[in-house]
Amino acid sequence: MTRSNISWLRNPDGSPGRVWNPVVGCTPAHTGCQNCYAAALHAQRHAAYKRGAKLPVQYADPFDQVWILPERLQNPVQWKTPSKVFVNSMSDLFHPEVPDAFLHLVYSTMEQLAPHHTYIILTKRAQRMKEYLRWRYGPRDDGTLRIPSRHIWHGISVSDQATAKQLIPDLVTTPSAVRLISIEPLLSGIRLRTGIYQDPRTERFAGTTLDGIHGVFVGGESGTNARSCDVFSVVHIVGQCLSAKVPVYVKQLGSKPVLDYYCKDHDLREWALDRPHIIRTPEGAEWSYRDGQPPLGCTLEISPPGHKGEDLTQWPKALRIQQFPEVRR
Repeated sequence: MTRSNISWLRNPDGSPGRVWNPVVGCTPAHTGCQNCYAAALHAQRHAAYKRGAKLPVQYADPFDQVWILPERLQNPVQWKTPSKVFVNSMSDLFHPEVPDAFLHLVYSTMEQLAPHHTYIILTKRAQRMKEYLRWRYGPRDDGTLRIPSRHIWHGISVSDQATAKQLIPDLVTTPSAVRLISIEPLLSGIRLRTGIYQDPRTERFAGTTLDGIHGVFVGGESGTNARSCDVFSVVHIVGQCLSAKVPVYVKQLGSKPVLDYYCKDHDLREWALDRPHIIRTPEGAEWSYRDGQPPLGCTLEISPPGHKGEDLTQWPKALRIQQFPEVRR
């Protein structure tokens, strides 16, 4: 099955996009990987394979074994209708165990054999992506630069301020027609800055917010072990994008949306209190509804609007925004 229900992968006509996995298997790269959906799905199929189920041979190994699958290189060629294609939803194309020789074949497929699709590549290995694309789109023998293919988009996956601080500088210095930041799962507030150096006095990035970025996706974590997603942090990211005139796509609030009980945004607080919720007190705090207002530091754990918090009609109005970069040919 190559069709995908990922909402930001939908084609302009509303049809589902595709996933293409010429590589499967991966290893953790940062905090966002803790509850990886691809690892969980692979683990289920690995267990079924060991029980004798008829599944592809890559499920013979655990997820941390990276498999190169050259037989899948022709898949996009066989898809005749132009589509958005998410490259390696079950791995990381720039994992260190994927050899450059195979990257050459993947890019040849995208650039020469099936250029009618729009490819979206997300990585947590931003430095390797930058180095590879600088080589691929670097100076020719005559000194001129090769223009990056407009239908191949590159992005990074971050989850908190630390990972954003680490990966964004490499992204903005990567040659790509479209650069994306995927903040999934969002685990803490993020101040998006794209400067490539730090002010030594404040340790903050210098530069203009979101320079060189063409789109941002943001969403909370889903699943039984989902970590909290602070709704105000999502609002803050949306505000940064709108201010910088960068398309922003809110995908979901996750399975455990939360909000500071004393949030100063009145509309957010009223929205949260109007939904089914519980009040989570700091560890060790003693409080009951008989005591009146809860102590500082309490959060509202909100019943998610949909299994993954994906029903945008039930979100705060400030978050009902799903913009996408224009498909460029």
